[in-house]
Amino acid sequence: MSKKEKTALWDDLTDSQKNEIQQEVINSNKKKKSTWEDLKKELSKLK
Repeated sequence: MSKKEKTALWDDLTDSQKNEIQQEVINSNKKKKSTWEDLKKELSKLK
């Protein structure tokens, strides 16, 4: 899917749908961040 297509799909969404997606993205980023921190802790234990 091209960036143009994604943008068109994004523009078709309602504001509430956009907010929902943004929240999911933020939440998944937070999860990734915490797991990355956990990984670093685990790695430092191994050293």
